[in-house]
Amino acid sequence: GHRTKNRTMNIVSMSWVRNEADVIEAFVRHHCAFLDRMIIIDHRSGDNTGDILRKLKEEGLPLDIRFDDSFVYRQGEALTAVLHELRNEAPDIVIPLDADEFLQTDTKLTVRQELEQLQQNTVTIIPWRTYIPMPEDDATEPNVLRRILHRKITESPQWYKVIIPGTLLKQNVILPIGSH
Repeated sequence: GHRTKNRTMNIVSMSWVRNEADVIEAFVRHHCAFLDRMIIIDHRSGDNTGDILRKLKEEGLPLDIRFDDSFVYRQGEALTAVLHELRNEAPDIVIPLDADEFLQTDTKLTVRQELEQLQQNTVTIIPWRTYIPMPEDDATEPNVLRRILHRKITESPQWYKVIIPGTLLKQNVILPIGSH
């Protein structure tokens, strides 16, 4: 019989960022290791966030950098527009991420493997972890993931991150963006 080519999943993130120069490189490098594409909308950054993003893209990382110079804060509309655009590309998974959010796993699987095992017919929510900067953190460590190692023992209230399967994009889903 016919053998079908084992298609790898297409996993995309989308982010709305502003003045994230201190964390944006670690954020991008961490996620580009297992995401196929990161769509990042830079909203009026006054620091060198945009320059850092451009350098990372020149390095060959799969960044789709956009700039929003509007004076109004329109994160919801901007990210909803990206979801509509992605509907035609039909990625398998779309993950809205803030620049201070880092996807990690507690299992032996990689984050990529975890994502590939998610249900494709429903939104997945993952529990939020808060990391706390401490005075004893190594201030010379530029990578926030290696610098800030302490996290809350109990998350109260427990917030969640939403992960959207591509199948739902076709159903014209509108998400309340920015809510964790």
